[in-house]
Amino acid sequence: MTRWEILRHITGVKEVSRLLYDIVQMTGSIEELTKELSSELTKEELQVIQQVAQSGNYPLSFDGKQ
Repeated sequence: MTRWEILRHITGVKEVSRLLYDIVQMTGSIEELTKELSSELTKEELQVIQQVAQSGNYPLSFDGKQ
């Protein structure tokens, strides 16, 4: 799963805006932004995201996807 796919599952506008702003500042160019959003998440990163989604403390919805 790519970072872009995860970003699309965040349901809160404020959280998406904050993450996009941080990623844009971190990357600095369209090419680097594209590269970052296209990159695959590691198993560990996916596990953390799954835990966050299950906790209900962050606006993240996978609509039953694993």
